[in-house]
Amino acid sequence: NIAQASPGWSFNVGYNNPPGATLGGNFMRLWEHFAIELGVGWLNLSSSNTSNSTNGKSSSTLSIAGDANLKYLFGTGDLRPYLQAGFGVGSAATIGHNTGAGIGVGQGFAGAGVFVMGTSVYGYGSANLANFDAFFFQAGLGFNF
Repeated sequence: NIAQASPGWSFNVGYNNPPGATLGGNFMRLWEHFAIELGVGWLNLSSSNTSNSTNGKSSSTLSIAGDANLKYLFGTGDLRPYLQAGFGVGSAATIGHNTGAGIGVGQGFAGAGVFVMGTSVYGYGSANLANFDAFFFQAGLGFNF
């Protein structure tokens, strides 16, 4: 039942969750029938150094990509079907030459799946459609805390 599912914050490792990431890390907040999930599927730190005879210029850039989604969960048992909708999100910040930061919203997606709820561990799987033309599956394993 929902009391066994430990409503609150959890962490899960997902395949294709966030969409486009082979493996991603996601934080999820569960209420009785709703869940909000925020995930990171890609992280990159790069540096560049442009030098000439008079001036060397260097910078470092941190880029992060993931998603945000909302789930509606049906029922209250150990098997909880759900519908979800979300969108990709990315951010980058550069320090050094050309210092700056930015954030962007990517393609949207929607799908349906099922949670297998336990007392401290849960699993999930879903079928989704991104940008009305790309079909993909998600699956994962989560831990309540």
